[in-house]
Amino acid sequence: MIIQGATLTGVTVTDASPTTANLVLYYNPANTASYSGSGTTINSLAPTNLTGTMTSITYTSPYFSYNGSSSKVAVADNSILEPSTGNWTMEVWFNASATVGSTVLLGKFDNGGGSAQVSYSIRTSGTTLFAQFGNGSGSVVNSTNYTFGSSTWYQVVYVWSTSPTKNLVTYINGSSIGTVTHTFTSLLNSVNPLYLGSYNGGEYNQWFNGKIGVTRLYNAALSSSQVLYNYNITKGTYGL
Repeated sequence: MIIQGATLTGVTVTDASPTTANLVLYYNPANTASYSGSGTTINSLAPTNLTGTMTSITYTSPYFSYNGSSSKVAVADNSILEPSTGNWTMEVWFNASATVGSTVLLGKFDNGGGSAQVSYSIRTSGTTLFAQFGNGSGSVVNSTNYTFGSSTWYQVVYVWSTSPTKNLVTYINGSSIGTVTHTFTSLLNSVNPLYLGSYNGGEYNQWFNGKIGVTRLYNAALSSSQVLYNYNITKGTYGL
């Protein structure tokens, strides 16, 4: 179910293009080519054209609102969404309505809920925002934690590298806030869909409550200048 709302006032939506090299998924609620304003399908603006199916989401350009109990976007499993031994970048623009409990902004998991079922994810626990990556062994790599507030827009970017260095870098609003080193050579190849707003489509009660805007995934490690560029060309859309 999609409920159409009014356009956000006082916001200028930029027409500038984001970093496009190695872009595998790009959802932009402010662009009618990505979402027409009605229906349950969101189209990717990346050449891969990975569509998402929305459930219980309210639409108000330039974002989608998630109700914290049943809202989700499901993107069917595809080899394009599997980093395997390669580098990977996740970028999400979000605004949380609540800062309690555990939630998932974006994640790919196998069934089961344990560390061995994690491939990659962006998660919250109370006011703590973090990313988690797993290789199927039961070990996970957690990013640098960030303390966030409610009713505030953030760009969060996680850059996962396996070559030439093994690092996980966290960026908030275009600036690096920390780097974690790791020893992984690959990530779990989960057969489940990629989900936005839920843990594995509702396997566990970790529903996101708030707004999600632009979402981008890359099968490469974005540089700091590319992360900052994406922030600068998108920030006006969310009043930053």
